[in-house]
Amino acid sequence: MLHTFENVRVGLMVGIGGGTPSSKNDLRLGDVVTVQDREFHIRGHFDQPPVAIRTAVNALKGELMLQPGLLEQEVEGRLYPDIEGTFGRPGVHLDNLYRSKVVHVNGQPHPNLHPDSFVQRQSRSNPRRPAIHYGLVASANQLMKDALIRDKLRIYLTKEFVIPRNHIGKDFSDFETHIANNALAKLKVSQGACFDTYDGQNEPECLENTRVDILHRINTWAGDFDDQRMFWLSGLAGTEKSTISRTIAKRFDSLKLLGASCFFKRGESDRSNGSAFFGTIARQLVTHRSELKPYLLQAIKDQDDIFHKNLREQFDKLILVPLENAYKGSGSVLSSIIVVDALDECDNKGDVKLLIPMLHELAEISFCRIKVFITSRPDTAVHFARRPNLGSYREFILHEVSKDIIDHDIGVFLDYELSNIREDWNAEHEATLDADWPGAERLQTLIQKATPPFIFAATACRFIQDSLLGSPETQLMRIIEHQSANGGTTINDKLKETYLPVLEGLLIKRRKSEQAVILARFSEIVGTIILLERPLSTQALGAMLAVDPDVITSFLAPLRFIINTRRGMHQPLKLFHASFRDFLLSARAEVFRIDRVACHRRLSLASLKLLHSEEPLWENCCDLTPGTELGEIPTQLINDRLPSQVQYACLHWVGHLTQAQYALRADDHVHQFLQVHFLHWIEALAILGSATKSIGFANVLLSLKMTDDPGSLRDLIQDIKSFLTSQILPFEAFPRQAYFSALLFAPSGSVVRKTFKKWIPKFITMQPAVGSNWTSQLHSFRIAEKTSTYL
Repeated sequence: MLHTFENVRVGLMVGIGGGTPSSKNDLRLGDVVTVQDREFHIRGHFDQPPVAIRTAVNALKGELMLQPGLLEQEVEGRLYPDIEGTFGRPGVHLDNLYRSKVVHVNGQPHPNLHPDSFVQRQSRSNPRRPAIHYGLVASANQLMKDALIRDKLRIYLTKEFVIPRNHIGKDFSDFETHIANNALAKLKVSQGACFDTYDGQNEPECLENTRVDILHRINTWAGDFDDQRMFWLSGLAGTEKSTISRTIAKRFDSLKLLGASCFFKRGESDRSNGSAFFGTIARQLVTHRSELKPYLLQAIKDQDDIFHKNLREQFDKLILVPLENAYKGSGSVLSSIIVVDALDECDNKGDVKLLIPMLHELAEISFCRIKVFITSRPDTAVHFARRPNLGSYREFILHEVSKDIIDHDIGVFLDYELSNIREDWNAEHEATLDADWPGAERLQTLIQKATPPFIFAATACRFIQDSLLGSPETQLMRIIEHQSANGGTTINDKLKETYLPVLEGLLIKRRKSEQAVILARFSEIVGTIILLERPLSTQALGAMLAVDPDVITSFLAPLRFIINTRRGMHQPLKLFHASFRDFLLSARAEVFRIDRVACHRRLSLASLKLLHSEEPLWENCCDLTPGTELGEIPTQLINDRLPSQVQYACLHWVGHLTQAQYALRADDHVHQFLQVHFLHWIEALAILGSATKSIGFANVLLSLKMTDDPGSLRDLIQDIKSFLTSQILPFEAFPRQAYFSALLFAPSGSVVRKTFKKWIPKFITMQPAVGSNWTSQLHSFRIAEKTSTYL
């Protein structure tokens, strides 16, 4: 219309004002709804409305506040008494708002409806005067007849579900999709744990004509849901359990049988414990089985902190209850398989002990046909699974497979990989390898050296392929000619034959003084990599250790077939196989052995030094307002202000301190850090969504040994625990409240309050009356008209 009538400068289309009523927005026929502030939409942008509109709105506000006399209206009413009856506001008795459950047959309401069928409305002091509502105007391009949709829309426009304002004009189904995605985004999931993630796209699968027997057994079990519901595949390190898991997960997915997969991985915090296990499974289940989505969304809505609850409660609310609501008595049957790989790499053995019975329970539910496939090392199966009260399951032990089958499979793998190496080398070099290289005899030698661990074969192929160290022929001979010092045949002996030749290459033709420097650097860099709770990039590792990233890259170059460094300086450094970590922590690593305690101590102190420096932590690091909620902070902003090494240090310095068997003392690194940066630290934890972990950190610090009469340090940590347990609710949701309500409502005698009182905002001139000491009441908060108290 603005384009058609050029003299019309501002256009506003209006509709029925009762679109989204609520207890706070009681719109009635005749009311006026207008837009203000930054909510006037101009071609889909969020610019301020024109000056004319803002001036007019302010004039309307002012006129309403002045309450002008009604003489003119009274005179008109006397002169034209019939006009109001024809054109005036309808009577209140005609302006009824029906509840959404009321059904209008043939468009007409039932004549004898119960009063409960109507929305109760308070009377207005002047029924002739329209109310003016300022704020957001939600518009659509179609008539809204469905009251249920109207009520849903009203809910979506509340703060509970924040949506981009430019979505308002879209189809209503977009709202439901957007809200569902927002809610599902709250699920705590293990990044990279699914079989088909980006990080796992280059991980190997079983080659054709290998693992024939075990794959046949698994596929037969999977196709018969009357068979035992759980399959446990156990095997020693290097028997390629994860390769089998990826292979069968991909096949199950192609057959629409895969419900979810979770690949545990030691050294990656999200994947080395069970805290996000059920969130990871639930998120995939609703992706594969959409009928579960409304019940999972309801579980999240009913208890939005479910991800902080114990594993049993997470299992019930996120898995069991949605499955029961969706399928029990519905007539439809869910047939699905869940793949859980490397359960032994869940470092928290308490989590493993809890997870296994729940997985048994999941496999045994009667209203669904769910099967569970698990892999682990043998000790996990023996210790946790083989208990009479856990029911029966099918088991296959990989390391008991006959030697002939293992030799055949390794031979197929080596022949495939070495053929590719030969072709790549010949395509790029004049000095080519023979067409039958490496030859049957040397291939057989490699097969014998590789048995039993498959990781020998994979590591050897990466070593042979690395042209920076020499030609494939040279590298092959180095492996074949290396003799194990003791000629052993145990799994540890084979690991030594796999890794030690590579490591010894670092020391070849070096003087003793140079070897000492290399070994110290090895302990610092490689020792840190294998003991990190989650992988860091070369850039982040350099910042953590105060080592030039280029130095790290150069040092790791000869080890790039053991540590994956080929993804660039900004991608996480990862081990190709966890057995390298096991080897370096054992005596068989000889001079390359990593001192676990010393390395954890170095990591904890490096983290504290990083956080205690000038740049990483400061008040309001993300430029938030006091009312900014956690969910409103852009992820990119968090990553910019709190880079990965700072995030790591915030989350893990306490854990490394514990494993270093550190003894606290007054005025040490821990004491100095807490005295200066405690509030900055918990603000950062809140921004990272980990505020609740701070209480556990305080408990851990209190459990550490303290020396040299650390009275002031003990008092500070004890007060920190009281401060966190009583004040965590505000700043968990609103990170900046660590400096506002958390400090303001702490007792006057609190060590934390006295230490950080300078951070209380100056504009708060009247502070609340508080007691002098902490009481047994940990927290009191108000919900609606009820007051609840934590004791």
